[in-house]
Amino acid sequence: MPVISKLPTLIGKKQIEENAVINVATIAGETGISRTTVYNWLSGDIKRFDAETIEAFCRYFRCDVGDLLTVVEAAGNRTPN
Repeated sequence: MPVISKLPTLIGKKQIEENAVINVATIAGETGISRTTVYNWLSGDIKRFDAETIEAFCRYFRCDVGDLLTVVEAAGNRTPN
C-alpha cells in the first residue's frame, strides 16, 4: 500500500487561512527542510520518511501525521470481510 503526501492540500489550506502565497522557498526557510525535499514531497517522490522532516512539516502546518500522510489501498489488494 502506497503512502501519499497530502502536502499540497496543507499548503492550500494554509494559504487560505493566512491569505498569503506559500511557496517552496518559504516552507524550506521556515522549517529548515531543504528545497529539494519539499519539492519531492510535493511531487510524491518520497524515497523515505524521515522523522525530523515529518515533525518539521507538522509543526509548520500545525497538524498531525495523519493530516500530512495517508495510506492508499492499491486496487485488488483488499482483504475479504
